Order: sequence, then C-alpha cells, then structure tokens
Amino acid sequence: MKTGVLLLSHCGFSFMEDLVKAADKLGVESFVLSSLPLSNSEQRLQELAALTPNISLYNGSSLTWESIRSEIERLQSCGVNIIACLSVWEGYRDLMSLANELLGREDISIDNVRLLRDKYLLRKQLIQNGLSNVFADILDHTNFENYKNSHKKYFVKPRVGIASYGAFSLGENDTWEKIESIKNEILADKEYRSIFTSELDFILEEYIEGKEYSFEIIALEGIPYIIGIHEKIDLQESHSTVLEAACVSTPISLSR
Repeated sequence: MKTGVLLLSHCGFSFMEDLVKAADKLGVESFVLSSLPLSNSEQRLQELAALTPNISLYNGSSLTWESIRSEIERLQSCGVNIIACLSVWEGYRDLMSLANELLGREDISIDNVRLLRDKYLLRKQLIQNGLSNVFADILDHTNFENYKNSHKKYFVKPRVGIASYGAFSLGENDTWEKIESIKNEILADKEYRSIFTSELDFILEEYIEGKEYSFEIIALEGIPYIIGIHEKIDLQESHSTVLEAACVSTPISLSR
C-alpha cells in the first residue's frame, strides 16, 4: 500500500515545489490535485509532472468539494493510504478541513476556519475575549458616508479576502462606487474570486497606528510556539490596495 499526502493546488501553483519537497523529506508520496492553470498551462503541467507523476487535473479554475472527495475516493480505491490533505491556498482552507475530517485526520474544524477567515466575526471574538478594543462595522451605502464624514481614521477591507486585496485607508474623496468597482474586479478575477464569499461584504475598522508585524505561531497541545516574526518595512497604497512591498525576519524594531 502506498502512503501519501494529497496536495491541493490552485491553478497549478500554491507552492507545490516546496510541499512536494517537504513530503519527500518525510518519505511520503505526493498526490497533487490541481485546478486548471490560467496561463502557460502546458508548461506548468509539465513542471508539475516533473515534481511527481501523481497529478490529477480538475476541469475548472477552482477546485470544488466534490472534486476533492472524488479524488480521495479514487486514490483509496487504488490502495493509497492518505495521511493528510494539505493546501497553502487560503481559498481551499475550508476544503482542506473537510478533506481531513473525511480522512479522520487531525485539523481545525470548518467552523473555526470560517471564523478565522471572517475579519468581522474574528474582530468581534477578539473584543469579546479582551484581546482588542478596535471598533469594526459592516459597511453599506448609508453608513459609508457617515464614517467618511466623521473625520476619524478608518481602514476598509473585504470581510473575507486574501492579504490586502481591496484594502485601503478611507479618504475624504472615496465613494461607495469605489467599493462597487472593487467588487466587480473581484467577480471578474478568475484566479482570486474563489477566495471571497458570495456576499462580498466590506468592513470598516478603526485605523491602528504603528509598525506592522506578522507572528507565525504553531499551537501544540495548548502551548503556542512562535516560529517566526516578520516586520513589514515597506507598505505602499496603490489602486485601492495596500501593498506589502518588503518585510524582514527577524524584525529590526523589536528587541529579543
């Protein structure tokens, strides 16, 4: 019986080279399920095939739960023992959770995945647990104008999204039409639209002054371990998105 890990690839990418290499080090075989590459598809498929012969292609720009479940059933019928399902593509995080639940492998629940990806509910949870006092609200056409005219500093972002896609500081010249324009861009973007929820809600939060860091943390048996800290040293705002142009690890502004 083969022992392997199922890797979910979005459009042929999602750090497959790194994940296959990590699986090789662990002595397990990689089985890649990918949605269709959007450009240079033949070249990218050849590159994937060079990584591992176990490539399955879903005929669509984004994987679905049905496509993942069918692939698991196919592999198991071929005698493959799948020890885990992994993906680093945020749009597949809930699908990864469902797959691991089906396989009986340890993972966070799909409810927790959806809470962590919902920036509004997560902020409310942080406030409830005494970990934040930053005000947040879901935006609509009416309160958008009220907040814009309040002379306070606010930050606008998609309620569910990726990185800083569509996130910007609210300015006096911004209009609700700007939000609608970003929504239309999201709907037209085949590569990224699966990351967002169908409602495409936007939220507003109080602007937090100061340096920005990303703490990479693993919790094992209830104990958190900080495995890396990134300091964002160059933030630029352009075309309704805040760009993280450069970051460093270890951070230069924190003492040990």
